[in-house]
Amino acid sequence: MRALRLPSLCLPRSEVALGRDPSGRYLPSIVAAMIFLAAVALAGALALSAAAARWQDALSGTMTVEIPPAASDRTAAALALLRATPGIARAEAMSRERIDALLEPWLGKGERLVHLPVPTLIDVTLTSGARVDTAALEVRLAGVAPGAAVDDHRRWLDGVIGLARVTFGLALAVVAIVGVVAAGAVIFVTRAKLAANREAIDLLHLMGADDHYIAGHFARQGLVQGIQGGIVGLLAAAAALAAMALVLRAVDPALGARATLSLGQAATLLLLPPLAGLIAMLTARRTVLSALARVI
Repeated sequence: MRALRLPSLCLPRSEVALGRDPSGRYLPSIVAAMIFLAAVALAGALALSAAAARWQDALSGTMTVEIPPAASDRTAAALALLRATPGIARAEAMSRERIDALLEPWLGKGERLVHLPVPTLIDVTLTSGARVDTAALEVRLAGVAPGAAVDDHRRWLDGVIGLARVTFGLALAVVAIVGVVAAGAVIFVTRAKLAANREAIDLLHLMGADDHYIAGHFARQGLVQGIQGGIVGLLAAAAALAAMALVLRAVDPALGARATLSLGQAATLLLLPPLAGLIAMLTARRTVLSALARVI
C-alpha cells in the first residue's frame, strides 16, 4: 500500500518543529562577533576617508611659502612678487603668534620659543581653478628672497589620500572575510540542525513537503538569527566607537570631533545587520537544498 502524500500547502508553517537543537543558539553570538569586527573596521575606514576629504577641501587651492630667517627682511619683496603672479588671489604673511601656535604642539611654549629663530610663512590662496607652476615660482622667489621654498601640500595630501584608500580597501576585505566566516558558521549550524532533525524531515517528506518548503523554514530561521546577531554586534561596535571618541575628545576636542561619524556613514553601518541576515538566509537555504538533494 502506497503512503498517502499530502500537498505541501496542507502543512502550516507554524506547525513545523525543526531546528530546535542547541547548536542553533550559538549562531547569533557568532554573527554578533563578526559584525562587531566588520563595523569597527568599516567605521575607522569611513572616518579616515572623511578626514582625508576634509583636508583635501581645506588645502586645495592653497600654498605655503617659507622664507628662512636669514632672508626675513625680504618678506615684503616676496609678497609683492606673489601678489603680482597670475593665478594667486591672496598672499598674506602669518603673524608670529600664529606660527608659535603651529609650533607649540612640538616645541611647547615659553621664553625659548620666543627667542627661537623661525622662518617667515606666507599663506597663499589661488584663484578658483588656477594652476601655478610651483617650481618656476620657487625659482623666481629665490631671486628676491634667497632660500625661499614653496609647498603646495600635494605630496602630503597624496600620502594621506593613498593611506585612506588603502585603509578603506582593507576594511572592505575585512567585511568580505567576515561574510565568508559567517557563511561557514551558518553552514555548520544548518548541517547540525539537519542531522538532529532527520526523523522529522523524513516525516515531512512523507506528508508531502518538498525540499524547497523545508529549506524555506531553515532560511527563515537563518534570517532572524542573522539579523538578531547583527544588531547585537552593531550595538557593541557603537558602544566601543563611542568610548573611543570620548577618549580622543579628552586628548583633543578637535580630534574627537573629526572621529565622529556623519549620518550618512552611520547609515552605511546600519546595513550590516540586514546583510548578515541575508547571508544567513541564503546560505541556510542553499545548504539544506544541497544536503537534501543528496538523500535518495
